[in-house]
Amino acid sequence: MPLRRPPPLWSGSVLGFAMACSNTFGLVTGAFLLGFGMSEIPKGIWLSADWTIQQKVLSHKVAKMAVKLDDAHQD
Repeated sequence: MPLRRPPPLWSGSVLGFAMACSNTFGLVTGAFLLGFGMSEIPKGIWLSADWTIQQKVLSHKVAKMAVKLDDAHQD
């Protein structure tokens, strides 16, 4: 028994509309999550891969700790 073709209703308009709705939902959800900081994780990974930025960040942290340590010894 040969396979039958799907009805014309599902062949174009409804299936295309369903695909467009699912793509729109995915894009809107992605944009919504990016608004809540979900892009900070990849940004942090990207920035931590650069050694010059890491050196600046760590030297800043060391300087802040040195100031706190100096203030603690003066008290």
